[in-house]
Amino acid sequence: MRILLLAALLAQDPWPLETPFHELAERILSRKTTPSDRADLRKLVDLMEADRLPGPWWDEVRVATSKDGRQFSDLRTTAIRRASVPEAVVDSNGHVWLFYVDSNPKNLLHAVEEDRPFKTGLIGIGGLAAAKSEDGNRFAPVEIEIANAVQGEIVDPDIVLGADGVWRLYYLGVPAKDLAPDTPDPARSPGRHRFYLATSKDLVHWEQQGVAWTGPHGGADPAVYRTGDGTYFILGGGSGRSSDGGRTFSETRMSTGRWGQPDVVPVDGGFRLFYSTRAGIRSAFSSDGTAWKEEEGVRFREGADPSVVRMKDGSWRMYYKVKGRR
Repeated sequence: MRILLLAALLAQDPWPLETPFHELAERILSRKTTPSDRADLRKLVDLMEADRLPGPWWDEVRVATSKDGRQFSDLRTTAIRRASVPEAVVDSNGHVWLFYVDSNPKNLLHAVEEDRPFKTGLIGIGGLAAAKSEDGNRFAPVEIEIANAVQGEIVDPDIVLGADGVWRLYYLGVPAKDLAPDTPDPARSPGRHRFYLATSKDLVHWEQQGVAWTGPHGGADPAVYRTGDGTYFILGGGSGRSSDGGRTFSETRMSTGRWGQPDVVPVDGGFRLFYSTRAGIRSAFSSDGTAWKEEEGVRFREGADPSVVRMKDGSWRMYYKVKGRR
């Protein structure tokens, strides 16, 4: 195993810039870039655009539908291009809000060239964006902001409506100084991963409240949900339970499988957890939100990072990512 790991590391291309990525990210976010920094950024964007640097730069979010919340059919609809790790919620008017990682590196380049502030992280590489839809298929962009947000990469959003009617947004946040020197991928930052909480009453204006959960190195893609007694759980490199309304979590034991990129939704009789596998998107069921049993079959045979919501008419939508066409 060690020999295989060493071979994989040696096979990786070296970092293409003289400047370590975390140093470049710090200067970009502080809006203190030099001509040399901007030249480095243009070179980095060119490599991403050519698909010569690993990452989600050509991901897009697509839509599937279901009548029963179990078997989904492809609508052959692309909701958002150059987007990854979707998280969908339905507001009180029945509108679908889609939050996602902005994976268009040109957006970062334009922000630097136009000297725009970074309100939701390092957009284009590791920052959040949002869009809204009346029918769940056609989306229009919505400009969001996170006050007091960590100055770094903000990715892997998950949103739950609190018992108090306030929206809670959880995300993996990595300060620029803590990013890896040789990759823009926040999942490869050397420290333990911290998941932050931000709150909002309108899904547009958010305020970061602090660290909600610290997972082991490599933890990502949180899934947060409320059980009937008002407690919260989080899955993202571990399992946690909150006793303060979802502001902070402490580790708890939970009967889970080795599930990638989970999403949990309430259903009749309990909760359903959707997760990514090589065979497609599968599911598990729990009557209490803690003891899970894998369900037979595949819910949908394409994509990854599922986010599932129930529409106002009772139907279901699944938003998932795929590698899009260049």
